[in-house]
Amino acid sequence: PKDEMVFIGAYGITEKENQRQGIVRELYISSMMQAASDAHVHGKQLSTIIGESTSDSEKVWNSLERKRVYVQTGPKQYTEVPYVQAPLDFNRRTGAPTGDPDGVPEHLQVNFLGGREPDKNRVIGAVTNIRNWCSLWPRKAFNSHQAHTNHLQHVEEIGQAFNKFLLTNPGELKLFSAD
Repeated sequence: PKDEMVFIGAYGITEKENQRQGIVRELYISSMMQAASDAHVHGKQLSTIIGESTSDSEKVWNSLERKRVYVQTGPKQYTEVPYVQAPLDFNRRTGAPTGDPDGVPEHLQVNFLGGREPDKNRVIGAVTNIRNWCSLWPRKAFNSHQAHTNHLQHVEEIGQAFNKFLLTNPGELKLFSAD
């Protein structure tokens, strides 16, 4: 919705000797507070916090109320949404990903604020923004128009697969932690 803003959670990486001291948690909380203030300044409400996680970082995000996203795929059956981080690096000559063309499977974790129920359209919109921000390169980054077109098409196909999974499974969304 146009009167809402989404906070896209970022990575928090610290050197080994600085881990488990609460640095990432404090930075994250400060960022959320700033996001809520920014939303208010623009006459909007911070509605959703979303981000990627790995098994290594999931417990931190769970402690901050972000949970994995599942969709009902059958009677009393829920399946984690198959989130894939689109490739982040591309060949400037061809537009093809330089790493795994299928992207990297990760866990999508969300916190719907203010008592909002899990919502497929909010998830699709937020994931589209993650993909656009992280994976879409400008035309000038490529050697040719065709390379840029190839790049855009590749990123779009990953997004379409995610959207198709959510939209072809008409069941409700639920949020669960890994525990």
